Amino acid sequence: MSCKQPLLKFFSVFSFIILFVSSATAADEVRTWSDATGRFKIEAKFVSQADGKVKLEQTNGKTVEIGVKQLSEADQKFLKELESNPFKAADPKNPFMEADSEKDTKSGESPSAAPGKIDWSRSEEIDLDSYGDGWDVAALPEGDLDFVPKTIKLPNRTEFFEGMKSLAISRVARKAAVGYLWTFSTKNNLPRTRVVLCDLETGRVSGEVMENVEALPVTVHPDGRQVLMRSAKRNEIGLEIWTIQGKRATRDSSWHPFKEEWSRDKELQWARFADEKTLILKHKNGWVTIWDFETRQPVCEFQIDGGCLPALSADGTTLAFYKGQRIGLFDVHTHEVIAMQKAPRKLNWPNLAFSPSQKRLACVAFQDILIWEIETGELYLDFKPAGLVINTAPRFADDDFLLVGNRYLIELENMIKLWDYEGGEQVRAVGGTTFFAVSPQNRPGALMPTLIPHEGAMNALNSALNEPDLFVFRSGSKVKLDVAGINGSHRAEVEASIRAKLAEMDIEIDNNAAVTVKASVSGPKSEEMNYISSGTYTVQIYRTNLELIYEGAAIWQSSGTNIPHFVSLNRGENLGDVLREKSKQPAYGFYKKVVLPKFVQKPLGGSQPGKTSGQTIGVSKVVPTTSSSGRTPRGSR
Repeated sequence: MSCKQPLLKFFSVFSFIILFVSSATAADEVRTWSDATGRFKIEAKFVSQADGKVKLEQTNGKTVEIGVKQLSEADQKFLKELESNPFKAADPKNPFMEADSEKDTKSGESPSAAPGKIDWSRSEEIDLDSYGDGWDVAALPEGDLDFVPKTIKLPNRTEFFEGMKSLAISRVARKAAVGYLWTFSTKNNLPRTRVVLCDLETGRVSGEVMENVEALPVTVHPDGRQVLMRSAKRNEIGLEIWTIQGKRATRDSSWHPFKEEWSRDKELQWARFADEKTLILKHKNGWVTIWDFETRQPVCEFQIDGGCLPALSADGTTLAFYKGQRIGLFDVHTHEVIAMQKAPRKLNWPNLAFSPSQKRLACVAFQDILIWEIETGELYLDFKPAGLVINTAPRFADDDFLLVGNRYLIELENMIKLWDYEGGEQVRAVGGTTFFAVSPQNRPGALMPTLIPHEGAMNALNSALNEPDLFVFRSGSKVKLDVAGINGSHRAEVEASIRAKLAEMDIEIDNNAAVTVKASVSGPKSEEMNYISSGTYTVQIYRTNLELIYEGAAIWQSSGTNIPHFVSLNRGENLGDVLREKSKQPAYGFYKKVVLPKFVQKPLGGSQPGKTSGQTIGVSKVVPTTSSSGRTPRGSR
């Protein structure tokens, strides 16, 4: 069931007219009321006041309500009594909202539930499992920033135990919200949250507020003033919208955007604004909900893997997700899956990211890095960077460079751990710019937009490519060859293909070598494939694999399948016949097409959960600077 959105009533700004009615009391007087920003005014008379809001009757007879604190100082003085709980307006820019329960002229139905009461009956529940596999995606618009961000000097920490805990950036608003939290040894044992609102275009702090709550910013509204805050307190799962203006924050009452029947893991993990009216939330239990932000009502909901952190395209139209060993793309506005296909294997804790050009989709899953081409769905890279265990979202510094663990820069073409950018307390990448935020003790911090890899890292990379001991696999090295996992009748063919590729790289085959090149095939496995506009077909899937093994562990791997996700038919061909033919055997041609890495680094020690190896070509210490001219970090090799 699709959700019909209620009509929103916007009130025009009336010219200021002072009415004198000698026979009317102050309460009955028609006067001009203004909101705190001075942008919105209406002519109305006072009706009633209760629970922190006031009801007004306009000259056309319609009734509106507004929170007392959202009114101008003159109006608050007129009301004499103030309450602290502002009313949730349907339009956050215009706080005057109709209070009458009029019919929705589009649907003929009553408007959705009143603010604070969520009406899930109007939300469309989508079953992702009902979609079959298919991938034919139009190009997404490029996502580079359309402005040059500046370095911002952040205020000093207010206390020793205060820590920088979150960073949220809106590319549309050109604003960032930096969240600080202090819960240890606080005054009166009250927690304290500090939010610093930054203007990325001017390089200035535009707002700073402190509240005695335990909350952190999650995302910034495109208007640049409203910040979605989540509770950071254990076992508390409410959200609030803070409207920040200078030193003041107007806080909406607690909002609980989830179904009560969700038994567990309701905590919010991820949130993004797709546009001014559309908010996307992802909860720990895997439920993704899309909301009409103006009415605070759900539009649709669906479930993905609980451990997945999705990604939103730069234009806010496409959500990337992972569910049940399938990677997919969801259209935020039509509420449809537009692409879905099998991942090479089950992925643990998959975190996703779009590249700045929007041509690639990255997935970091514990020890795996996978890169897909968006338009074709083809798997471009699938490898394990030795010595790294990653449990954070990837950051695309550039289409060819991926920042993982908020510090390790991976050069994708050669799959090299290039650089360690150490010391960033909060790190985000937006439109090809990487933002590092730091807050040292006893001096100002900084939010620094940075272009990485910097020149020093690129120079070090060029030098390292000629060093003999940094890589265990490279041109001129020696390897063992293991093709025992290939069926006997095709083994010679596969071996010949791999030998030819190794010879092109001047790599010698030696049974005593430390690295093994291992080829294998798994399957067949019967599965159903759904092709858009063509239907569902049962196919037999074989997977072709090629790995580099060092000291018993895979340090690089690539895989393919005999069943393509996108099929181009010649005149007279039938899709069913083509798939039946392809189901007969593995696609051994994979071994002719596969591209071996030019360089694979030597692992340093084993990978253990919670620990990472510092093995990179070089390292930089991220330190605060107030200069916007040098947007590249210093480093050493």
